[in-house]
Amino acid sequence: MDQHAGKGTLNKGRNEILIKVCQNEEKETWAEPWSFQLRICDDLGAAVPVVVVAEKK
Repeated sequence: MDQHAGKGTLNKGRNEILIKVCQNEEKETWAEPWSFQLRICDDLGAAVPVVVVAEKK
């Protein structure tokens, strides 16, 4: 966790965060299963309350 970190500013009210996750064409067994986690926190590392809204199709 936190191997890659970035800073940003959230505005009061609704904010949208777009995340691009890419996977290459590796065929090795160690490269096929993968996952992604996102943690949003304040400057001290405390959790920021969020509401997840699913994309409408």
